[in-house]
Amino acid sequence: MNATMKLGQWMAANRWSSRALSEAWEIPEVTIKSWVHGRRTPRPKMQERIDQLTGGCVTSADWGA
Repeated sequence: MNATMKLGQWMAANRWSSRALSEAWEIPEVTIKSWVHGRRTPRPKMQERIDQLTGGCVTSADWGA
């Protein structure tokens, strides 16, 4: 089982920029940055996508869901 971490930590460890993630998912970069900095919480469907992308390192539990 993978240890959990915050999205920003995972992105840094795996060399994903907010721009690359926003382009891959076709969503605004400002949305990614707002998640990373804790200003917004991803909707449940996006939390699932983040969980899948990170291999379970960032889960809905990391967002307080």
